[in-house]
Amino acid sequence: MSPTAAVLTRPPAPPTDWTSLVRDIQRGDKAATATLYQQLATLRHYVCRYTGPEYVEDVYHEVIVDLIAQIRRGDLRDPERLAGYANIIARRRALDVLRQRVTARKHEVEMDARLGLCSKTAGPERAAIDRERMRIARRILNSMPERDREVLIRFYAREQQADDITAAMGLTATQFRLIKTRAKARFTRLCQMRFAPVIARKAAAA
Repeated sequence: MSPTAAVLTRPPAPPTDWTSLVRDIQRGDKAATATLYQQLATLRHYVCRYTGPEYVEDVYHEVIVDLIAQIRRGDLRDPERLAGYANIIARRRALDVLRQRVTARKHEVEMDARLGLCSKTAGPERAAIDRERMRIARRILNSMPERDREVLIRFYAREQQADDITAAMGLTATQFRLIKTRAKARFTRLCQMRFAPVIARKAAAA
């Protein structure tokens, strides 16, 4: 029998007893938590439609953590609707990531456009502005949490590979992606705010 035929003739899995599963999770049963993680694995495909593959594991993990917390608080009134409830949480989480990505990208484009004005300035004025930008960027970087700062420096300044960074810092691949994404967005946002007066002074002097 071919593998395809074996799959087609395999009896369907029994439906999940969501009520029992929810009750076990409320009692703190770790095995029930693992079962929930496995039973809702198809949410990864749903999340991927919104976020792309890069953020799937991060968002899926957050969905499960959020769902377990709500189950333990008793927020889930009808356990048999758990799968649909999980879909709602997944959609909200995925849309949050999508909005964050759009906002971060917008900030990056705006900052690049503003900094591009400086590149057209010649002579001592350009050098002075460049020095001020570098001073501000270093100050912002130094003000960030140590782990965020180290990830940004290793990845963007030293151009180290992700695998080397995770090994050196004792991070999982998921932790690294999450830290890098959030740290980069925060750094970009702070730079945008701090560079604005520099750009404004240049525009006024032009």
